Amino acid sequence: MMMKEQQHPLWLRASADGDREAFGALYHDTRSRLFGVALMMMNSRNLAEDALQEAYIRIWHNAAEYHAERGSVVTWMTSIVRYRCLDMLRAQGTREKYVVAVAEPADEPQAIHTETSTDGTETGFTAENDSMQLCLGELSTQERQTISLVYYQGLSHHEIVAHTDHALGSVKSWIRRGLDKLKRCIQRELSE
Repeated sequence: MMMKEQQHPLWLRASADGDREAFGALYHDTRSRLFGVALMMMNSRNLAEDALQEAYIRIWHNAAEYHAERGSVVTWMTSIVRYRCLDMLRAQGTREKYVVAVAEPADEPQAIHTETSTDGTETGFTAENDSMQLCLGELSTQERQTISLVYYQGLSHHEIVAHTDHALGSVKSWIRRGLDKLKRCIQRELSE
């Protein structure tokens, strides 16, 4: 997986120069992860597919605007997907409908299923998300909820404060500690 992630900046740069094959490689390597983000935010497969398609069009047109010092290619692409989802939800006037608290994790990690299209390519979640599910289960309820509200629901820190009725400092601390825990856990899981 790491080898392909090292290819992302190269593929994106080539895409900025109009290389459709490089963009295709980037698409095939990132679509499952980005679809997962869109699906969590939109709560509808059809809307998630629409948001993802529009996000990839923006990624193609704006590939030259990526700057490595601001984060990884996947982080940059994820933000485009998130903003596209938020735009769609705002346009529908339904953003609040999809803001939900994160439930306690089950005793055992839930299985993540993949779906395969007729051409044999995966179109849904991948097994690498098992590590994420396991690691999310290790977070406190507050850490898991605030991280979910930020990354899956697209809320700002101030919106989380209003939604959860907790102090801004607490919200920021939960997010920071939770992300640190996730990073360590995922690194541990992927190295095993």
